[in-house]
Amino acid sequence: MQNNNAVDQVIVFEKKDLTADLLNPLTLGTKISKIKTLLTTLSANRFDLAIDAQGLLKSAVLAWASGAPVRVGFRGAREGSSALMTDTLDVGDYYGPTRHVVDLNIALGDFALETLARRKKVVLEGAPPVVSFPLPRLESSVQQGLETLLSGGEEASGAGTGSGAGTAARGEAPPVISSSAPPQAISPSEAPPVISSSEAPQNVQNKVVVLIPGTTWATKIWPASKWVELGLALVNSGVSRLIICGGKADAALTQSIYIGIDSQLQNKTTVFDLTAKTDLMQLIALFKMTDIVVGADTGPMHLAVAADRPLVVAVHGSTPWLRNGPYGVRGRAVYSGISCQPCFSKTCLLPDKSISCLTDLEVGKVLQVIAAADLAG
Repeated sequence: MQNNNAVDQVIVFEKKDLTADLLNPLTLGTKISKIKTLLTTLSANRFDLAIDAQGLLKSAVLAWASGAPVRVGFRGAREGSSALMTDTLDVGDYYGPTRHVVDLNIALGDFALETLARRKKVVLEGAPPVVSFPLPRLESSVQQGLETLLSGGEEASGAGTGSGAGTAARGEAPPVISSSAPPQAISPSEAPPVISSSEAPQNVQNKVVVLIPGTTWATKIWPASKWVELGLALVNSGVSRLIICGGKADAALTQSIYIGIDSQLQNKTTVFDLTAKTDLMQLIALFKMTDIVVGADTGPMHLAVAADRPLVVAVHGSTPWLRNGPYGVRGRAVYSGISCQPCFSKTCLLPDKSISCLTDLEVGKVLQVIAAADLAG
């Protein structure tokens, strides 16, 4: 990642550009030339070590093409990719539901360094006791662009401030909240639901909250009506800014949520829809000024953890919360706890395809998690 003190160089693999319309004779020569340039750049660096944390054939091929004499990955990885590694780490079931994927990757990194140290006959220093996630340096223009979005510019309107801090500790799985009770249904056109005093969080006044509702799997997406209910409860509890984020593919979902919340509010300066309006650097800047992030199991949710500031609450459907939940002491995972969960399937395996692990997950459970958190940090 550019401007990251932990990274010396970034070599971009433009996968979509290189593989799109690959057999077109008009562009084939250009694509082959670009692939050759990529492979030449990789091998020219004379890397000592390549780590394949993805465990796919495409990632293994790049590790092999780097020319690194030591190539490390997970044993039994998919698509036969392990065959291109010189050394592999056996972690048992990589998709097992109880070991966090961050810990798996830390173990792979440790194994890779130990393997290289043996080859070079050097002694390693001890690993740091606390995990940190180094992020790129944020230029002042990034923060300025974000503030433009949030200060009445063409993209969005409104104002507010927030505070909070936190750390992510190594080896700590996110706390989990279980519920199997039926939900209180609501559509964006209905009146705001009644939230009991025990559910309404009293600690969110003047806080900044980010919602990340969308992701690629239908079995990881909480219904829009639930997000509307959650957003209304938070705004009515006094948050200063409620910001909805997502990519272009999430636009229909996030807009319906935004309209469902905003249409029922008298104060129109609190809710923002920044879907597809922020780049990666602005998203990092946003998380660094945010107190609470609630999201699906998706990349931006984990980026919020790396920002090392907000309370991060993940709403889980098909994926395992102990493996895929927000990492560290500021992470929380909420799930319904039905018998087939987690199934790790992109499509619901129930006969009625109801995705009841999400449709039966109460908004009140998420509110209880937020209400119980220490946001004073």
